[in-house]
Amino acid sequence: MDNHLRKSHIVLTLVVIFVISLLLNYIWESAHEAFLYQAFKFKADIYILMIMEAAFVDASLVLAIYLGVAGLWRDILWVRSMKWSQLSAAIAASLIIAVAIEYRGVLLLKEWAYLPAMPTIYRIGLTPLIQLSV
Repeated sequence: MDNHLRKSHIVLTLVVIFVISLLLNYIWESAHEAFLYQAFKFKADIYILMIMEAAFVDASLVLAIYLGVAGLWRDILWVRSMKWSQLSAAIAASLIIAVAIEYRGVLLLKEWAYLPAMPTIYRIGLTPLIQLSV
């Protein structure tokens, strides 16, 4: 593959990962806010911006995890011929990051709280731990 075509594949892969992640995280965050977190009393425009910001941060984290795995394996297009070890590394990194975010936000800073419907493990929400991995 020539260099220009390879660069195009890299850019396209990174953009697709980010855009799909942004969309999925927007849907995920919207569902969580409505059903699993203590209600926030915001106007719709502020609420939508808050969800969009959270989804953007999550999509950025997904891209950072992807690039971290790419760096470890020295293969920026690893997703195209994914190995179990690469996927495992990405999942492990996402779980560590999710635990840190939830622990800090819920238990340390009390920036948000869960509704009783949220399943927890050691007082950390289960579905937010799954979110980045998915």
